[in-house]
Amino acid sequence: MSLKEYKRFDIAFMMFLAFVAELLGQYLHLKLPGAGFYLSFSTMIIVITMIRWGVIGASVSLGIVLASIIVTKKIDFLIISIQLISYASAGIIPIIFYKKTVYEIISTTWMFLLYIISTFAIITLSYSLLAMMKGYSFGDIFLLYFNRQLFTLLMSYIVLLMIRHQKELLVDMTIYFNEDKETKK
Repeated sequence: MSLKEYKRFDIAFMMFLAFVAELLGQYLHLKLPGAGFYLSFSTMIIVITMIRWGVIGASVSLGIVLASIIVTKKIDFLIISIQLISYASAGIIPIIFYKKTVYEIISTTWMFLLYIISTFAIITLSYSLLAMMKGYSFGDIFLLYFNRQLFTLLMSYIVLLMIRHQKELLVDMTIYFNEDKETKK
């Protein structure tokens, strides 16, 4: 399998995982309205995919938006656009961290935390800014969305800390794929 084929397969698989994670997160949130928290590992999957593939990893957000459409059963193109753009804005994070290798990011706890928090922050900020087009107050939406994502951020960080040393998961896949080919020769 070529790198390009593997990349397509891997991103499609991660998009499916993000779709399922968001579907479950929203389903449970609707079924447990008094729980007081929202938990979905879909944004964590975006973080993993961006670590593996860079900016293109943010394309996994398509799965999240599709899950949102299915759960809400309401087609509002402005809301869909807001969600799509805000989740895709996570693609800025690999650009910000471009001088750091994946190894440097995941092996340094504070940098890894910064990468994860930055991803959640840019999504929250983008969502809040774009929601103003729908007539919502920036501050109200920011606080609402931030509070909704806070538990997810914490749980995602804990899970990512536990899995960060798995050899094939949080790696630059381009380098990993090429190194793997070299060792098989």
